[in-house]
Amino acid sequence: MKTLAVNSNLEQTFKNRYLRPGENTIQDVIRRVAKFVAQAEKQYGWTDEIIQTLEDKYFETMNQCLWIPSSPFLMNAGTKVPMLSACFALPIEDTMEGSMNTLKDTAMVQKMGGGTGFNFSKLRAEGEEIRQRNSRG
Repeated sequence: MKTLAVNSNLEQTFKNRYLRPGENTIQDVIRRVAKFVAQAEKQYGWTDEIIQTLEDKYFETMNQCLWIPSSPFLMNAGTKVPMLSACFALPIEDTMEGSMNTLKDTAMVQKMGGGTGFNFSKLRAEGEEIRQRNSRG
């Protein structure tokens, strides 16, 4: 059975990026992630015994390198900021306020390890008039 091979580069990367307080090993990280994923089943009324079995299966799946989640998933699952996605497509509104909100949202996503793309579909077409508030014209 193949298990996660640990070498010095992998170990240092995990220490720098993924370990959270109280975690010392790669297996600690994947246990946190497995527990977080399995806990989602509580909302469907699954028993603690079944959830523990799922957690163990998720752990083994990651430990055997059959499933390795994205970096944001590894960094954030089971923490106070459970942002699990690696990529986000953010809308850009056709206002100064909307653009600045998108800029703020971009910074927050990237701060937590996610990547961003942009949806420009709400921007006005070339040649359309700009409506300004409080302008004298």
